[in-house]
Amino acid sequence: MKKSAFLIALIISIFYCFAQTSEGLSNKIYITKNPPIADKVKMYVEDKVLAWEQKGKYETLAQYQERVNPEKREQKIKKHTSEALAAIGMNEFEKNKNTITTNYDAESQLFKINIKAFESIYLSVPLSQAEIFDNNLDNLVFFDRNYSFNENNLIITKASVKNPANGKIYYYDASKPVKFNSVIVENTFKPVDIDINIVPKQIQQVSTNTKKISVGNSDVDINIPYTNIKNDKTFAVIIGNENYKNEIQVKYAINDAKTFKDYVVKTLGVPEKQVHYSINATYGTILGEIEWLNNISKGFKGEAKILFYYAGHGMPDQSSKSAYLLPVDGMASNSATAIKIDDLYSKLTEYSSISVTVFLDACFSGGSRDGMLASGRGVKIKPEENTLKGNLVVFTAVSGDQTAHPYKEKQHGLFTYYLLKKLQETKGNVDYKTLSNYISTKVNQQSIINNKEQTPKVNVSNNIQYTWENWTLKIDAD
Repeated sequence: MKKSAFLIALIISIFYCFAQTSEGLSNKIYITKNPPIADKVKMYVEDKVLAWEQKGKYETLAQYQERVNPEKREQKIKKHTSEALAAIGMNEFEKNKNTITTNYDAESQLFKINIKAFESIYLSVPLSQAEIFDNNLDNLVFFDRNYSFNENNLIITKASVKNPANGKIYYYDASKPVKFNSVIVENTFKPVDIDINIVPKQIQQVSTNTKKISVGNSDVDINIPYTNIKNDKTFAVIIGNENYKNEIQVKYAINDAKTFKDYVVKTLGVPEKQVHYSINATYGTILGEIEWLNNISKGFKGEAKILFYYAGHGMPDQSSKSAYLLPVDGMASNSATAIKIDDLYSKLTEYSSISVTVFLDACFSGGSRDGMLASGRGVKIKPEENTLKGNLVVFTAVSGDQTAHPYKEKQHGLFTYYLLKKLQETKGNVDYKTLSNYISTKVNQQSIINNKEQTPKVNVSNNIQYTWENWTLKIDAD
């Protein structure tokens, strides 16, 4: 209880300090009298994370680099976000718990519980217990509450509710869909008159409404398998290009790259220092990462395994029909601002390696996850097939002039989602043939359901056409 009060006081003090500052901070955050919940949480988390990111006075550089890194930063953000939500949620709940009103659907045996400042929650209460529940609203005890939020209201995502009148405990979980029927019965009988035939009019019934609140991450973003094996001869470059300066966004590309990086490190056992992870990569950044992998292959003299993952825009050159990767500062109308796929493959295989594996969640026809590139003008181009050399396998999200689509329900690219799903199911212990067949089948089936056909494919060099199917991303089974 003391911790909660401290957090609430801390949040209030942060808001007060921001509001009182007239210079410096006034350009950083726009202050309103009652900032939205998201702004309150963000200000609290930013304050905590910025303080944590500062190098300590007596902290060595090595100690600082061990303490402060992207993975631990994400953990800090999640931790302080939960703290802020818990504090704000508890404060708002205590302030508004006496505003509870209810509606009851006797057919579904559900209470719709309305609390000021919160989204309504739907609680299953048997018909036989409904009246005593409704008569004791002021005495209900809500505990084990978890919170989320939208732009306007807090959301209770989980809670236990006890009715002291009968000792019953009811459980609420926002992730479980409900069907709540609101029925309005209108008395439309004519006035009583013994001289008039009484004819009842039709009872009006309001349409059924179902409310489902989705909270949290995709199923592949959580419960990521962990291995103790160290895949210390594998090196990876992972790029997620989402926010383009001259083209439309690529939805979920950052989430694609971030989660794939988590699987590479945690599930495949590649040391984090051997994984170069870049989001919204520019032309120069991508060239630099390709050069790094080239130097790795050269230095390890045939003993390295290379991984290259890219989620973002691809593009065709309309005259040559060659395929390109598009950096965030590139223009689809100018191939000189993009990375030619042939050049990428040439660099990755210039020196011998045990294996080179490329995953491309992009299309090269002029289309994109949410429309056409600026230079596409609605016309798709079928890019030329690349001739591969060396020990190279390329998994691509599409075939021919198809478009790589998003899987909105999962907040990933369709191709990447099923790549991650198979790694999750198998803990990374999957051969390339099984992985390829799974991705191709699942992506094609889901795309047909969505009326947007997409068929991933695999392209391999002649050197390994009879052996690549037995390759694995992991060096050993757990």
